[in-house]
Amino acid sequence: MLQVFHAQKELAAQVPNLGHIHKLVPCFKRKHPEMCASLLSVCNELAGNEQGVRCFAGFESIALIKIGLQSTSPSALAAGMWFMDKLFEGNQSALVAQAVKCGLPQQLLDMLKSQLDHIEGGSAAKAHVVAALKAMALDLSYGEQVNAVLDKCDWWATYKEQKHDLFITQSNVAGYLTGPTVAVAG
Repeated sequence: MLQVFHAQKELAAQVPNLGHIHKLVPCFKRKHPEMCASLLSVCNELAGNEQGVRCFAGFESIALIKIGLQSTSPSALAAGMWFMDKLFEGNQSALVAQAVKCGLPQQLLDMLKSQLDHIEGGSAAKAHVVAALKAMALDLSYGEQVNAVLDKCDWWATYKEQKHDLFITQSNVAGYLTGPTVAVAG
């Protein structure tokens, strides 16, 4: 299913309008590592478009997603960090407000310092965390509160000035169901 969403972006863009995100996010409360891992991967794909990001911003989702990040298996943290990057790069003040309210910037800093060193794709995950934190800090309404958290962290200075894009790689999987959706007449 994830590969279909990944390859068929227009399908993933239709899911938020159907109300499924509002049903998926509360499942993070169950704190089941494998379920949280799957949910983070699905949410990562659904946040790949503007409709998805706006849908996550339309209800109290960040506190539940934070639970999912705490409860998931280490192998899913890379997808979870990419998800954070997508959410906060979407420039939705409502998401940043939720993040500040539930303490997500501090949790991401803590994960950046320790947990992401020992996972597959750890460098890319760190790059996504840095991008997400920088995007939160740029928010016009709540960026000052995020910057206050970042400024209290003495080692954040080593990350904030570096360019981390080199650590992020994209991979496409080709296949029958995941191929392009070009309509051929005739």
